[in-house]
Amino acid sequence: MVGGIDDVRPLPVAPRLVLQMLAITVAIAALPTDVRFVASIPWWAERLCLLVGLVWFVNLVNFMDGIDWMTVAESGAGGRERGPAGAAGNVSASIDDLAVALLGAMLGFAPFNKPVARLFLGDVGSLPIGLLLGWLLVQLARQRPAGRGLAAAALLCGGRHRHPHSSDRGQRDLLAGASQPFLSARG
Repeated sequence: MVGGIDDVRPLPVAPRLVLQMLAITVAIAALPTDVRFVASIPWWAERLCLLVGLVWFVNLVNFMDGIDWMTVAESGAGGRERGPAGAAGNVSASIDDLAVALLGAMLGFAPFNKPVARLFLGDVGSLPIGLLLGWLLVQLARQRPAGRGLAAAALLCGGRHRHPHSSDRGQRDLLAGASQPFLSARG
C-alpha cells in the first residue's frame, strides 16, 4: 500500500521508511518466538538486526527496479533455487509454492521489462517483492540451518546501500555506456 501511494504522490523518505518498518515488523512478529538464528546475541537484538536487514533488502529490490531486467533476474533466482530445494524436501511445500509463484510472476513480467523497458514494477511492485524475497531467505535460514550463511549474506551484504542508487555501480556503468543485458547478467 505504501508503494502504491508513493508511486502516485511521492512520500518523504522518513514516513516511507517508518511505514516499511511497520510492515516488516508485522512479518517478523509472525515468526515463532522460539526461532533463533544467532543464539549468542539477545533475542531482541537478533530481531532488530532482522528488521534492519529486511528494510535494506526491500529497498535494494526497489533500487534494482531502475535497471532493465535486474529485478527479474534477481527475483527469479530465488524461485529458481527454491523450486529444486522444495522438490528435494529441503523446505516446506508452502514456502516452495511461494518461491515458484514468484518465479512465474517474474517470468511473466520479463518481456515487458526487457531493454529498453516499457514497464517497471514501481514501488507498488518492488517493495512487496523485496519483502517476499527477504521472507523467503528468512524461511530458508529457519528451515535449513545450512542456509543461514546464504540468507545472512543475501540480507546483510551489499555495497553502498545507504546512498542513492544513482551512485550505484550499475548506474555508473550504465551512464558509462554498459548495456542493460550486460548489467542484468552481471547482477
